[in-house]
Amino acid sequence: MPLGILAYFWLADENGFYMSMFWVAAVAAIGWFFTKPTLGKVDKEMTPEDPNMPTY
Repeated sequence: MPLGILAYFWLADENGFYMSMFWVAAVAAIGWFFTKPTLGKVDKEMTPEDPNMPTY
């Protein structure tokens, strides 16, 4: 995501900014937002559904 934002400004031309790089940075930001690990997500995924079931 940071590289996409930097490329967005670096690839600017005289008419404005390079809009394709804007969308690359935006998609990366959205993907990062929905996939970043948080303590709540980790606890939810690591807690077994059935406490009597062994985990490996």
